[in-house]
Amino acid sequence: MKKDSLFTISMLSLLAVAIIFHTIRAINVAGFEAYKRSKYETALKWLLPLANKNNTEAQILVGNLFTGVIGVNQNDEKTFKWYLRAAESGNPRAQHLVATMLKNGKRIPQDFSQASRWFQKAAESGLAEAQWELGELYNSGKGVEKNIDKSIKWHQRAKKNIKAAIKWYRPLALKGNTQAQITLAKILESNFDESPDNRIKAGRWYKEVALEAENSANHADDPSEIQKYLLEVHEFHFKAAKLGNTQSQQELGIIYLFGKGVPKNIDKAAKWLHQAANSGDMRAQMRMGELYKNGLGVPKNYSTALKWFRKSATKGFSGAQLALGIMYENGTGVPQDFLKAIDLYKKAAVQNENDAHCRLAIMHEAGNGTSKNLKIALMHAYICTSIEYKYLVKSFNNKMTQEKIEEAKHAVRDWKKKYLQ
Repeated sequence: MKKDSLFTISMLSLLAVAIIFHTIRAINVAGFEAYKRSKYETALKWLLPLANKNNTEAQILVGNLFTGVIGVNQNDEKTFKWYLRAAESGNPRAQHLVATMLKNGKRIPQDFSQASRWFQKAAESGLAEAQWELGELYNSGKGVEKNIDKSIKWHQRAKKNIKAAIKWYRPLALKGNTQAQITLAKILESNFDESPDNRIKAGRWYKEVALEAENSANHADDPSEIQKYLLEVHEFHFKAAKLGNTQSQQELGIIYLFGKGVPKNIDKAAKWLHQAANSGDMRAQMRMGELYKNGLGVPKNYSTALKWFRKSATKGFSGAQLALGIMYENGTGVPQDFLKAIDLYKKAAVQNENDAHCRLAIMHEAGNGTSKNLKIALMHAYICTSIEYKYLVKSFNNKMTQEKIEEAKHAVRDWKKKYLQ
């Protein structure tokens, strides 16, 4: 996705329908209702005759249908053609759509000069989005002669009109419309009304977009589609993280730590995880403990690792409870303490932390930090699903009577009924 565009073409194409609701009388009801209900082939059938009769609202909708974001097969030439016809008839929103396509140069030749001309027309009609974009062009000198005074003028005009845009976008964003969320985030990020909470709100909307992209990646089959979504996950978590969103800072750290869609970068991972950890994110605190324990992106330091593990474990994060328990069991950075280890493993196990069951199985079998109890050891071994610990079940079975084995299986059912249901 383009990073320098305040309002992307896909966003605008999806959101134009909200504006058009108020001009329904100009559109054939059957076509409009079909569009509204996502019956796009039917909508195209009804809307094309109106578009050919120069109904600008129908022309915008037909253009939307060919974007590939919604509707029929993507055809950028047809999208641009219908937007342009509506723009030439004086429709401000179509003028903005045409300008955005020309500015982005996505599948059509990029032309900042023509983009500025159409932004100018839409801006003069009072469209806040166009006024902002025109101000950006004057600020950068792209397509127009750089002029800071004009940039300030158009940005100030946009501020006066932006509330109307928010009125349209917010309800759609709350319903989960991704493009509306992007729009709203960018409006808030620009801090039009100078509210101190705007950047925080913008970060939340960017985070929601990133999470939706991640969901799309998880459900995609084509490798190129998966990569495209992963890049969007990175892009929008990065935007949110820069605005101080703690969850996105943590997610961005994980992205860099494991190279999810982008090259692995331990230093960047440490940077973003540290920010999230300092803001109190218990998952990031656990990850920081791992980084310091292993010397990844930071100097190896068991004391600092223990500090982060404790912060996270105190908040009840099972992964940190497990990690801290392992340090006490092995005496890593602290005096060996089986009692503390087993207590931490139990806390993690009731949250279904798999490896905590594996560790408890070994400790109960050995009698470390507790009395030796093969039945309880076998119970935890049954619950443990890690392949590397599968030998435990066979090993314990060889040491027990069938009666004791059945008692262990019954204990498994009781445990799961108590903690996992």
